[in-house]
Amino acid sequence: MKIAVDIDGVLLDLMVTFCEIFNQRYNTNYRKKDVISWEFFKDWNVSEKESYEIFYKIYENSSSVPFIDENAPVILKKLNNIHHVDIVSARTSKYRHQLIKKLHEHDIKKGIC
Repeated sequence: MKIAVDIDGVLLDLMVTFCEIFNQRYNTNYRKKDVISWEFFKDWNVSEKESYEIFYKIYENSSSVPFIDENAPVILKKLNNIHHVDIVSARTSKYRHQLIKKLHEHDIKKGIC
């Protein structure tokens, strides 16, 4: 069986880092649990453009973004021993290197079984 696993919000927990940056920038104290819709930024009174600027900053430093579950790399390897796992992302190629570096730091590499 072939399985696709998304990066952002599935493997990596962007919202924890997003809240940290957002709170520093706007002197607020939002937490991940405060994200209750896809367009949460409207509830937080910032533009979509400003939100994407924060996401881009996170993408540039993917190594510091935590996994949703600290055991995610181990789980992926076990899953890949039984099935073919592809890791997918909607990030632009501009952030590919940072993402690959993050995955390699956790021994998630192309062709690893």
